[in-house]
Amino acid sequence: MAKAAADGKATFYLAFKDEEMVGFAQTIQHDADTAELDRIIVFPQHAGKGIGTMLLAEVIEDQKQRGTKSIVANAGKEENHARRFYEKNRFKKIKETTIDAPWGKKLALVTYQLCLKP
Repeated sequence: MAKAAADGKATFYLAFKDEEMVGFAQTIQHDADTAELDRIIVFPQHAGKGIGTMLLAEVIEDQKQRGTKSIVANAGKEENHARRFYEKNRFKKIKETTIDAPWGKKLALVTYQLCLKP
């Protein structure tokens, strides 16, 4: 996280409950028009309580304020929970790819995009 923050392109969004961090999201600004939702994490003991949706709403509002036109996000093709989350939140599937993962295997990804209205 520190390395991502140091380059100035990453933004972190933190979720707290009773002064305890319960989740976070991270975006990476690719250019003036596009941000990538690099990760959205809700700690397991707080899952299913709408925290991810609240984090996503904060990301969307902040990116709109910055003038970003679209947010992209990747999910593993087999990560059904993540894919349902993006689809439920108006992201549209734009492509499927296979990449070489750092741990030496192929990884099938689905890329989603949310177009923001100014």
